[in-house]
Amino acid sequence: MSIPFSVAAVLARGAIEENNYAEITDPRILRLVERTDLQCDSSFTAAFPAQQGAEVSIGLRNGKTIRQRLDNVIAATSQEIRTRFRQAAADAIGGNRARGLEELVDGCERLPDSGVIAKQCRLEPAERLLRPAS
Repeated sequence: MSIPFSVAAVLARGAIEENNYAEITDPRILRLVERTDLQCDSSFTAAFPAQQGAEVSIGLRNGKTIRQRLDNVIAATSQEIRTRFRQAAADAIGGNRARGLEELVDGCERLPDSGVIAKQCRLEPAERLLRPAS
């Protein structure tokens, strides 16, 4: 979860969506990542953990700067995270494997080897052919 990559992907693709992370070598995104400067803000730090703020400042070629600031970014609820995960996982690996993956993650502290989670996430060669290109 790289903040510079996430911001660059949104700027390059014009949307906040799962597909922003589908092609981590996209030259448009990587060009913006190279130009990204992540900085700490003392007012955000002082307000944490009661609030978790963020600001994005974009310098345009014409010299103008666009800024957007939120003093408190509202985090997704556990239910929202699970719903999003279930949909994304089912789309990628199918509903049955997605449910199995969720169970593995929920019980990960009891697993002797976390590699079983990574294995469950892998697409089989035939599955890769069936998935639409991003």
